[in-house]
Amino acid sequence: MQKLPGARREAAFRSVWRRIYTHDKCATRSFRLYYHIDYSSTSWDGIKKTAGVSDAQLNERFRSTALVGALSATLTKRHQPEGYILPPNQALAVPSIAELSSRWPGMSLEQTEALHADYQEESDLLAEYDLAEAFNRAREVVLDEMMWGRPT
Repeated sequence: MQKLPGARREAAFRSVWRRIYTHDKCATRSFRLYYHIDYSSTSWDGIKKTAGVSDAQLNERFRSTALVGALSATLTKRHQPEGYILPPNQALAVPSIAELSSRWPGMSLEQTEALHADYQEESDLLAEYDLAEAFNRAREVVLDEMMWGRPT
């Protein structure tokens, strides 16, 4: 990543973070459809439903997310280039069709447009989740575990 030009590196970080944020919902949806099991407490919608849920239970829900896994791996790094950790609102931007065409010159316009549409779909899905508060809570969970050395 260090050898990539700044704009490409930041676009790559945004793509990675979009996929981290949307992973839990997508994985849960696929698993539930296949096995007919309700995993609503591990989807973002389920995690956000906190009525009657203790802090310990909520923290456990967060610990089961890809977001907490990613933050656990990244917050400990001393060298964090620009965009290394992105809150959800900063991961929404997608590369333009022109940027994608220059990055992959061998792709047809149709393929480039399809890739752009996929990126835009990820971004739209992330925007729907409204995860600003979830990001802050997940970050707190990770930092507490780093500081105290045990789950909170």
